[in-house]
Amino acid sequence: MYNCTGDGTVSVGVAPGVARSSDGKSSVQAASPFLITVDNVAPFIEITSPVAASAVADSSSFVVSGVCDNEGTDIYLNHPANNTVSCSAGTWTADLDVTGVGAGSFNVDVTYEDAAGNSITDSRSFAIPVKIYKVADIFNTRRTSGVLLGDGSFVPWGWDTSVTVMDTATQNAIKSGVQTVLGANYENAFTALKTNGTLVNWGSSRGVSSVTSAQHIVSMVSNEEAFSGLRSNGTVFGWGYFHTGGNPPSSATAANSGVYKLMAARDSFLALKANGSAVAWGGLYGEGSVPSQISSAGSGVIAAAGRRIAWSAMRVDGSIYHWGDSTYGGSAVAPPGVIELLCANNEGAFAGRKADGSVITWGRVAAGGDPSAHLAQLQNNRKILCSGGSTFVTLSSSGSVFIWGGFTPFSASPPELASGVSDIEALGSRLIAYKSNGAVYNISNSTGAATELVAADGVATSVTGGGGYAVLKSDGSVLVSGSASYGGDATAVAPSLASGVIKVTSSYGTFNALKDDGTIVSWGLDSDTSAISASLGGPYKSTKKVIASKKAFAALRTDGSVVSWGGEIANFSSAAVASGVKDLYNTERAFAALKSNGSVVAWGASDYGGDVGAASALLSSGVKAVFANSRSFAALKANGTVVTWGHAASGGDSSSVAGQLTGVIRLYSSETAFAALKDNGSVVTWGEASAGGDGAAVLGALSSKTVQIYSNKRAFAALQDDGSLVTWGDALAGGNSSSVAASLNSGVVSVIPSDRAFAVVKPLGAVVSWGDPVYGGDSSSVSASLVSNVLRVTSTGKGFFANKADGSVVSWGDSATGAGNATLNTNFSHRFIRAFTNLAATVFLLDNGSIQTAGDAAAGADVSSVSSSLSYIKEVASSARAFAALRSDGVVVTWGDSAYGGSSVAVASKLASGVKAVYATEGAFAALKDNGTVVTWGDSSLGGNSSGVIFAD
Repeated sequence: MYNCTGDGTVSVGVAPGVARSSDGKSSVQAASPFLITVDNVAPFIEITSPVAASAVADSSSFVVSGVCDNEGTDIYLNHPANNTVSCSAGTWTADLDVTGVGAGSFNVDVTYEDAAGNSITDSRSFAIPVKIYKVADIFNTRRTSGVLLGDGSFVPWGWDTSVTVMDTATQNAIKSGVQTVLGANYENAFTALKTNGTLVNWGSSRGVSSVTSAQHIVSMVSNEEAFSGLRSNGTVFGWGYFHTGGNPPSSATAANSGVYKLMAARDSFLALKANGSAVAWGGLYGEGSVPSQISSAGSGVIAAAGRRIAWSAMRVDGSIYHWGDSTYGGSAVAPPGVIELLCANNEGAFAGRKADGSVITWGRVAAGGDPSAHLAQLQNNRKILCSGGSTFVTLSSSGSVFIWGGFTPFSASPPELASGVSDIEALGSRLIAYKSNGAVYNISNSTGAATELVAADGVATSVTGGGGYAVLKSDGSVLVSGSASYGGDATAVAPSLASGVIKVTSSYGTFNALKDDGTIVSWGLDSDTSAISASLGGPYKSTKKVIASKKAFAALRTDGSVVSWGGEIANFSSAAVASGVKDLYNTERAFAALKSNGSVVAWGASDYGGDVGAASALLSSGVKAVFANSRSFAALKANGTVVTWGHAASGGDSSSVAGQLTGVIRLYSSETAFAALKDNGSVVTWGEASAGGDGAAVLGALSSKTVQIYSNKRAFAALQDDGSLVTWGDALAGGNSSSVAASLNSGVVSVIPSDRAFAVVKPLGAVVSWGDPVYGGDSSSVSASLVSNVLRVTSTGKGFFANKADGSVVSWGDSATGAGNATLNTNFSHRFIRAFTNLAATVFLLDNGSIQTAGDAAAGADVSSVSSSLSYIKEVASSARAFAALRSDGVVVTWGDSAYGGSSVAVASKLASGVKAVYATEGAFAALKDNGTVVTWGDSSLGGNSSGVIFAD
């Protein structure tokens, strides 16, 4: 044995037959010197930047660097765990994600090991400062409120200390990573859904139970004292009070059970399953006792409605079943001829729609369940409300309101609401009517009398349980009225409500207003925020929303400012959107920002709407919403008028119909045309004639009676108040429906557009389609299978898939998107599917969180390189030739053409957790994280490079 010291080469002489191998099986047979390299000296490594104790500016991208002495050797860092970089030319650099560390001091350790096993570690301390971020959103329970801050933390306040005084574990759990928050409807309990799919539940004891085993949750619903969450694999998780549904039955939670929708009544929950069955649980009055006719696979359930302590469910064959407390509708009998189950009110009556478009109600007579005296008023309606009380309210296609029901039966047609009504809304037990001129009314639930809340310019309303009202106007101001004890007096905060408000929420007696600068204003019963004032109104901003055009991105930050990056945004002015922005919109190559004062700013390609030009003065105030097609924008103002800009022939010039654009309640678009629905049921069109901009051929049918408009890229379809459908636009893309006219004269239940065709579901589950055959317009080859029992139809953009009650799947259209593929049809049996397409491939997301693909392998149909990671998927984004899947644990997986963002290797560590949403241009992706940062990859000219863009402080 040699004991070598120092470094260098040592010559060792060995006699023949003396030296043996370590296993003793061989020996040196000839005398010869051996040259041995001795390495006893540790390598050298040092952190040189930043200096010790430096503050971290960006926790998601903290760059640390230093020097080293062994070229090409790996260097290990402790953030995140097992992070590795290489020594190159005597230096090393690491971009660290330390978002999980939290505020305070922490150490970065770097460990270096040479080929001989000698190692060395250097460590340096840094600090993450305590930052108070601006408010991103507001949430409420009955008597407590809370704000989601821009860094993903949640701060509650209010009357109930069980919510506001939390144990240490809960405090720590809601300091980061919160995606959204839901409150129980009666109990003061909150549940926070985190981006990793886990839950945090705290508050009043009846609304709280263990959620430690919850994983992969993607959505939540709540009733008065319990919650239910849907996992990305189609199973259900429940928590809260046992008797109101906090513990779902095993039939709802069995692996791969295929739940695609959760619904809540007062004391129970219901799950609609992809196999056509329904499952309910909770309640003390039989709400969980689902009739056998709808509880097994193949039952054909297409809809359900419940409100208090009873449920109803409708099958595809038209039969409707009820269960629960008989006083509240549990033993109701539906009248014949209902083709669509709509809703239930709170006192035991139900509403549906008949083939002629008329509304019909049934159930508890004292709750409006006997409509026999009002049949004339139940014809020709655009909308029906099932109230939180014992009434129903209809909005006719001509813009009038009718209300009936009540324990002391009454009916009324308020004269103030005889025309011009654009929408009706139920806010708890309160009823609100909006007029197209911006006036807002409250409708009495006991007499039907209408009381004006705002004379004009109202865009949104919130009410408290005690009768306070707050109306948000298009200029960002708030008008308050009603009971002073329950928030109806905002005198103390009036200056703060004069401008800049973008959202108002309410609980029992308390209002909260979110302002465009990320601050909040609270007033009313439980509005004292002094205990958490240090956590509100902080100076630090972050990103709360991202949108994408074909070539660029735009991000809205919590301070009301906007940043934009990518192609064709040379005219972007950060000064114009430095503050006050409420929302963002886009055409294919331009953006528009709606500000809290009702003005609009645009940027991007001018012939795509990036320059408001002559419309500037009209867009300086009063805008309440913005709509877009591929090349133009249209702004709907609070007074019911419309302002357009962009490519003139594509709808940017509406001068030819300007005189008709009054009383508008909503806008719709094809690729290059617009259609405006007015408060009297008439329709106005403009833009490219062959894409639906000229509705002259059906002008008579569009002069009244329209209740809803659908569109594809080249045509429109208008649902009428008699259940018929009127089409116009490109004849080949579905604008001409003469081939199926007889099927569209009545009884249209739902309309599903593809890119250049339409499909309609009729009573008993019959389906007809028309339009471009390549896009699903010709279903003649499968027509025999579409005469009945279709539960739902899904469009791929170039074709359709129809799920039937017996589990079979029928598809037609472009075979490249998977239509007609027998293997896919089999795999989709008893499955709820969603389709995501790019230019050459299609991804189908199944209810169990898995995916199937079709199309061009290189564009994303080949998932072999990432197949082991493609589970628990909740959303998919697509560029022109690549996909990005967001998992329910906040991880992003990418594949497809690397030139279009299919490879995210360069940012893989930043996509390994905390992602809330993913967006795409033609060739790049952007991921919004729960801490308000954004990660980009793909073609840099199309937004894949966001270096230099500040998303969060």
